Amino acid sequence: MSFEVGLFDVTRDNVAIPNPANPSGFFSVVTGQQHSHGIEVNLGGEILPNLKINAVATFLHALVSKDDNVPSQKGSDLLGAPRRVYNFSANYTFDTGDLKGLELGVSYYYASRLEATLPNTYGFTLAPQQMLGASLAYSITDNLKLEINAANLTNQSNWTSNGALYHGEPRTVSASLTYKY
Repeated sequence: MSFEVGLFDVTRDNVAIPNPANPSGFFSVVTGQQHSHGIEVNLGGEILPNLKINAVATFLHALVSKDDNVPSQKGSDLLGAPRRVYNFSANYTFDTGDLKGLELGVSYYYASRLEATLPNTYGFTLAPQQMLGASLAYSITDNLKLEINAANLTNQSNWTSNGALYHGEPRTVSASLTYKY
């Protein structure tokens, strides 16, 4: 098992943000200052033979601490910066018997409500983001591995904002064949 804790306190000056006059995200303006601080806790390990888990929790507060272009944004939460993020994954590997070489995995991601506008508008936030994922892999030989990954299995509509609303990642499935030499 491993247990990790990270504390952070970051201030960024002269940050490029989407132009409030054109919130498409294609044009930016340089603004004052952003400040974020928080804590991240990570717990992981092999809790049973061949079963590995990892759980991460992030608690974040990120805000506009100074804005030369739009002073009313000062004190607003940053776009795309949820206050809480949780991520859990589990992976089981068969190492004996008929299923030797097979790996099964599952993951869950949650991010709390996001602010939709700068300056923040009371009552106008984006819904929490949630995604469920799964993976299936098979090691054909020590050097050759086939892997299939699926993200956002429930096809949850996750929205994010960077001055304009964007639809999040839809359900995706990918396959890969890896050869180590």
